[in-house]
Amino acid sequence: MNSDIKFKYESRPQTKLCIDGAESIRKVMYRHSSMEELRKEFHQKNAGHPRVLATREDFEDIIARIKTDTRTKKFFDEVVREAEELLQTQPPQTPERHLSTERLKNLCLVYRLTKEERFANRAWQEMERMCSFPTWSPTEKLDMGYILKGMAIGYDWLFDFLSSAQREIVRTAILDNALLPERKVYQNPYEEGVDAHYILQNTNHNVSINCGLMMAAAALFDECEEVCSEIIESALWALENYLPEFLEYGAGKEGVYYWYWPIESTNEIMGTLRATFGTDYGISRTPGIEKTGYFPIYMTGATGMAFNWGNGLPKMYISADLFHLAKILNKPELCKLRLKAMEKYDITAKAYDLLWYLPCGYDLSELPKDGYFERTESVGMCSDWDDKNALSVCLKGGFNNEIHGSLNTGSFVLDALGERWAWLIGQESYDVPGYWDYSENGQRWTYYRMRAEGQNAMVLNPSNKPDQYPLAYSKIEKFESKPHASFAIIDATPAFSNDETVNSAKRGFYMLDNRQKIMIQDEIQAQNADYWWFMQTKAAIEIGADGKTAVLEQNGKKMMVFLRSNVPAVFQVLDAKPLPMCPNPPENSPNSAVKKLTVHIPVANDITVSLVFVPLTDRINIGRIPTLKTMNTWHIL
Repeated sequence: MNSDIKFKYESRPQTKLCIDGAESIRKVMYRHSSMEELRKEFHQKNAGHPRVLATREDFEDIIARIKTDTRTKKFFDEVVREAEELLQTQPPQTPERHLSTERLKNLCLVYRLTKEERFANRAWQEMERMCSFPTWSPTEKLDMGYILKGMAIGYDWLFDFLSSAQREIVRTAILDNALLPERKVYQNPYEEGVDAHYILQNTNHNVSINCGLMMAAAALFDECEEVCSEIIESALWALENYLPEFLEYGAGKEGVYYWYWPIESTNEIMGTLRATFGTDYGISRTPGIEKTGYFPIYMTGATGMAFNWGNGLPKMYISADLFHLAKILNKPELCKLRLKAMEKYDITAKAYDLLWYLPCGYDLSELPKDGYFERTESVGMCSDWDDKNALSVCLKGGFNNEIHGSLNTGSFVLDALGERWAWLIGQESYDVPGYWDYSENGQRWTYYRMRAEGQNAMVLNPSNKPDQYPLAYSKIEKFESKPHASFAIIDATPAFSNDETVNSAKRGFYMLDNRQKIMIQDEIQAQNADYWWFMQTKAAIEIGADGKTAVLEQNGKKMMVFLRSNVPAVFQVLDAKPLPMCPNPPENSPNSAVKKLTVHIPVANDITVSLVFVPLTDRINIGRIPTLKTMNTWHIL
């Protein structure tokens, strides 16, 4: 590929309120071998099959550890159990983005470790069916990227099992459905009508599609050297449009859900390059990669559910990727964190757990209970790593207009007693009209789930316009963490820069009283502000007679909430739907599973509102509720 081609940096609209230096992020981060160098390095490595993700020696090491290490044996048994179940399933009737790949990972891994042909035969049925489909991009190129991963694993790990005729079928399908047409896209990414978004843009599609192409090219490398070396050289250049930004601060700019898919692809790229060429060309030294394994840890509540901002789902994303990062970065704590999550939340091992796990030792008591991630301006705090009934809060400022973003400056989730008390209800349907219109007054901001009123965020002067400034970037202006307490303060003023009546807006989160309580405080300076505080919850809400206390109850557990303010204010309960003065398009999803704990102050200039959350247990004494103090006095002794 011509290295003089300069890939274009494309992102959400940038303004003076956005991330400092965002335009200067694009720079060369790792070594790029030419096509000729790739071929030379391939032959020097003398990489036979397998070489996608792992070598023959890697599989032999796993087989040996199954006999000597109890955890490896446990993982093996769980993966084999899943493979046995897959033998009873049928090959796909239509191209499947993820499911087929997951099945092939499992079946092919079990075959490599047991040599039982029944697993290889079922994997071949999967691959043969996939090869019969006329396209691997039925909805978008992301389908192709993930299907390629599975087909590359199948071709490479089953190479000795497949007949020459079977290999020809798979090789032809990979070339015709992906490598040959995408080679032309790499060569002419700016040609009119060409879909080169995975080359030119900085979204998760970049790393996932380029990963699939690289894995497939590695699998076929010695049989189609010219095409495959060009694909890998081109993909390495294209990754520069994404990896430096994705990993620069360790956080996933699209949230933990969209962190999971790119980090899996990044691990797959590094593993495949190392097994095929003997090096990952410095990708493992990309700035921020040494921190990224901690991101899902701190963005996961004590219940094991993620802080699901960024169109995410409240699922567990503390994945097997931590095993691979622990291995290549020599960070045993990441291995221990994945093991702790598997134990605490009863997670069954998957193929990558078995493939990437290495026995490790580390004392998690040394790990800080709080973590702050720049750029996304996100913070996670918890009271105890070992207890899934612990108190935790996750919060964020950051860029409202990030891809998959919502108007969520100041948003949060809160867990305690094994329950989630403050929920994010998640994404709207991707198919509603105007959902991808991120412009300042885009249709995206008319949908309740994309607005601040649907995000556990503060709202000032709501109207039919966006209820926070879509182009705002809000930073954590102060963060302190000590063993017995922690706090973070968001300067949310940029989120209201489209409202001339708002001079200042800040939101603080304080975990206090030896981490037994959480205080959330807003401080507003404005002229005649109409202020709203929202928290969406699945709990039943009972408001006290004076309106200053509320008891939340779910599954027999209770949370007490105390309200303090410098102007008259009381709790109320609202349905999770738009305010009367706000947009309410017919496509809005119903949110009947949640209600909103609400504080409304209709007219005020200087507003300070503080809510203190106290889980009710025999071990926790409600004790003294802090008096109202401005956040500039917050300090941990």
